[in-house]
Amino acid sequence: MMGTPLTRESPDVSIEPPLQPRYRSLDAWRGLACLAVVIYHAASYVSDALGHPKTGIYRVMGHGYLGVAVFFVVSGYCIAAACDTHRRSARPGRVFILRRIRRIYPPFWIMLACMVVLILALGAFDPTLLQRRRSVFVDLSSLSVAQWIGNLTLSESWLCHLNQGRAKYVNVVTWSLCYEEQFYLICFVTLLLARRRFFPALAGITVVVTVVWLMSVAGGWQRYLRGTFLDIGWWEFAFGVGVYWRLNRVKDPTWVRRIDLAIYVAAAGLLLLFATQATPYQGPSWPFVNPWWGLTAALGVALILLRLRPFDDTLMNTRAGRALSAVGGFSYSLYLTHMPVCELTRTCMFRLGFWTPARGLYCVIPVSVLMSLVVGYVFYRCVERRFVNPPLSASESAAAVERRHREEGHERTETSQPVLAGQELALA
Repeated sequence: MMGTPLTRESPDVSIEPPLQPRYRSLDAWRGLACLAVVIYHAASYVSDALGHPKTGIYRVMGHGYLGVAVFFVVSGYCIAAACDTHRRSARPGRVFILRRIRRIYPPFWIMLACMVVLILALGAFDPTLLQRRRSVFVDLSSLSVAQWIGNLTLSESWLCHLNQGRAKYVNVVTWSLCYEEQFYLICFVTLLLARRRFFPALAGITVVVTVVWLMSVAGGWQRYLRGTFLDIGWWEFAFGVGVYWRLNRVKDPTWVRRIDLAIYVAAAGLLLLFATQATPYQGPSWPFVNPWWGLTAALGVALILLRLRPFDDTLMNTRAGRALSAVGGFSYSLYLTHMPVCELTRTCMFRLGFWTPARGLYCVIPVSVLMSLVVGYVFYRCVERRFVNPPLSASESAAAVERRHREEGHERTETSQPVLAGQELALA
């Protein structure tokens, strides 16, 4: 007997729906991760200018870079959820990547243009800011055509290998977005080639990445993987995908217990391996400050997400959960804008006399974080929210789709869980 033909608007009933993809507190995790990165950069700018004071709190804030690893885990979960919903529909795979492009690139390009204007203005009025060691403001004249292309397309992290040069970014945070775009592209290709075997296919890719990486370490050509998805960043995304798969695709109680046991045994070994790499990493995996600790943080957060799922609503009913979730709502804008804000705030306050370690700690860093929050929120309200994709349900009826098409005058074919509409982007 022939089944009901699959139309573009109808869901693919051969793929079971996920158990409960909603995870409200992911926005709070994103907010916490973004604040950690902002504090890290604010503190590092002050620390560099003061000759690296050894105060304990500076060392604590110096680990804020681990927020990027948390971002990648959250991104892995959210994009896995979006792909899972998309593959259950019959809508073409290209819509998935088009929505990612719409969500990521326009705000990024606008911020890139703002950075260019700001750098040109500083070059005219205060060129000393462009001449500092480790300045966040790059000399625009030093960028080649290929590097401009790499910045505009979020491919500079790996495109630089083809140009025999070091990656150079107009906005320093671009490096992590380059990893994000590679992750989205791989998910898109996997949707096209293995729609119904999406998660096994990603597991296979993870195995291949691991083998290639181990071969590169043994063969001494690890530097050629820097900035590509074959580098350490893929594992952090994979941890998030694994969390989604375990919470939403493993349904038999017996298998839940077996898989949980395997996860905890493997995680214990990996955590021990990663955490014992305590010295600063000196290998070729820049810009990861210490990729071993990043992997430790990513795996730890993944395990926490697995255990906290039953308490999701409870956590989001707390003041801290709501506050962090609010920051997570505009975390992409905050991430894009915070570095020049921290640098300019530090410069202005130092010139006003706040140049001691105590004043830097209690005045400059808090003001830098506060100003970053203000500018990030303004950027979100003025720019980013205009490019947030509207949610669509995988089970939307054909009649509803046709009615919406008539109202909008054009076809929109992507699906996404409504509760995940704001969670599809992790650094973002």
